[in-house]
Amino acid sequence: MTGYSRQLESRAYRASTQLQARVRRKGVGKLPAVYCLAETVLVSHSTRGRISRGERGRFLAAFSEWTALVEEYRSRAEATVYQADLQQRTYWTHVVRAHRDAAELPGSGPAEITLDPIWDKPDILFFLRPHHEDDPAATRMIRVVTRALELLTDP
Repeated sequence: MTGYSRQLESRAYRASTQLQARVRRKGVGKLPAVYCLAETVLVSHSTRGRISRGERGRFLAAFSEWTALVEEYRSRAEATVYQADLQQRTYWTHVVRAHRDAAELPGSGPAEITLDPIWDKPDILFFLRPHHEDDPAATRMIRVVTRALELLTDP
């Protein structure tokens, strides 16, 4: 791996980290709303045995807004990684053309630049911070939102 390859990989990682921070910053007001509306859905279901159309609509609208935000930034992260990987492959093509013996070295060739695994998580798991997955408050939020979604999607 060359210095340029490491620079491309580092740039893609930094961009992904910045995009994650932006999702959380923009979602600061959206996440509590999704959580509160999910709790309303659960309380209505447990006390009345049914969920009103209004409660259903408000929760699904808030959740859809949140997932659209996450998807927008996930797409940006994917595009950044794709571009960095493409630059690396183009660079390596030129290295091999200029130095034919470089292609014959064991382990030569570019390592694929991949997307940060946090972007593979389902949208509701963005409640969690990357290294604090045992956070009880975040875990409760996920359980509540997941249960509300189950209630609204079960036939």
